[in-house]
Amino acid sequence: MLRFKVLLSIIIATIFVFSANGQVNVYSNAINFRQNNANDMQQTTYHYGQLNINSSTYYGLMVSNTGPYGCALYGQSSSGQGSIGVYGISYGSGSSNTNTGGEFYAYGGASNYGIYSYAPNQTGSYAGYFSGNVTVTGTFLNPSDQKFKTNIQPLTNCLVEVMGLKPKTFNYDTVTYSGMGFSGKKFFGLIAQDVATVMPSVVVDNIANQVVFDKGTGKPVNNNQIPCKGISYLELIPVLVGAIQEQQSEINALKAKLGN
Repeated sequence: MLRFKVLLSIIIATIFVFSANGQVNVYSNAINFRQNNANDMQQTTYHYGQLNINSSTYYGLMVSNTGPYGCALYGQSSSGQGSIGVYGISYGSGSSNTNTGGEFYAYGGASNYGIYSYAPNQTGSYAGYFSGNVTVTGTFLNPSDQKFKTNIQPLTNCLVEVMGLKPKTFNYDTVTYSGMGFSGKKFFGLIAQDVATVMPSVVVDNIANQVVFDKGTGKPVNNNQIPCKGISYLELIPVLVGAIQEQQSEINALKAKLGN
């Protein structure tokens, strides 16, 4: 009886249109594929089933929404154990292949966001986390309008702080941390623990994710979270500017003294 009710609700709520090329079009105001673990259809706890789609056409699944403030595809996961709302993976071999895990476009509005993400401002939370190189053809913008800021004070003693920094060359440990997307090339930079002794405010507690890959399929199967420290390099820019200005003031004072 339960299976009949579930089947009937799907038939009533949904119209399936099958086409010759293997695609399935679903027209529905509401559809839930689910299996109830009790006899009562009104139970609030369900074990949801799976919808598996295997297609050789351009789209495995195509979803469209034309309603105001509508969402064409919505994913939610609340298990609390590595939950992922929407997961995408693309893989394949061949020198001419370009694999994209997710591709997003936005256009036609007064404001358009290809991707809009949010995470609370706390340790281990990121609106975006990328393991590997990032290419940007535009620019990075930080809100810097005066109206967003309070307690504005001049920055002093910049030259002293810059002189306390210890520039280094280094290589990332790509063996121990092989799943973090580190490059094996030589880098120029600073060590967070060194910077913390001079400018602790630009050093942040961080949590990095090391992806573990299945040796057979090459697919990611787990994330290891590693506590570490990071540096907010952008915050060093005004300190460097202030240091140059202070140094130039000293040079000008020496020129004036020699001139006399």
